[in-house]
Amino acid sequence: MHGLVAGPLRIGGVASVLRTLVPDVLHRLIERHPRLEPSLRDGEAVDMIPMLQARQLDAVVTESWDHHPAHLPPGVRTTLLMHEDAQLAVPEGHPLAGREFVALDELHGELWTSCPAGSDAHEALRQLLRAHEVEAEVRYCVSDYATQLHLVAAGLAVTLVPRVVRASAPGSVRFVPCRPTVSRSVLVATGTETETPRVRAFLAEMSRVANLPEQHP
Repeated sequence: MHGLVAGPLRIGGVASVLRTLVPDVLHRLIERHPRLEPSLRDGEAVDMIPMLQARQLDAVVTESWDHHPAHLPPGVRTTLLMHEDAQLAVPEGHPLAGREFVALDELHGELWTSCPAGSDAHEALRQLLRAHEVEAEVRYCVSDYATQLHLVAAGLAVTLVPRVVRASAPGSVRFVPCRPTVSRSVLVATGTETETPRVRAFLAEMSRVANLPEQHP
């Protein structure tokens, strides 16, 4: 890795990845490069990609669902960190809690919690269920998957969550695989003309941490 890793490193990202991957990455980077000055903000790709293009951010950690791919503008480069499945989260005692799998067209009449309208995750959920003739009734819109899982534990809703966030679930939440399988990719978006030693160091450490076995509960 060529060049001094020092100065500002401005990271944006979706909440589920920030919580599970980014804190350890930034800690290790600061240990190795004491002159590095990272900053962090969460949000949705629709807001942060324009900031990346305007060079207000150096990298954006985002997601792309297999059935609802992210559409990134020209000039944005992506690095794949992981590809993971998502499962239906239901409270214990729910009729689906003990199932080996659930067909998506069985999900009529459920109340849902999801990321806010306009987010990739929210639109991916609606598009997925509509493709199986199910209209999602989303009562609880929160960006944080951990909060969604607590709403599920309280018996208020069901949700669809990526595998990487399952470790934060309350013990009363049950996970059921979907048929067909639902999957997403986690990506780091960068500008093709703005990759610096700071950004290259961040990409290398994110790739390393994303591939550790404990990152896939």
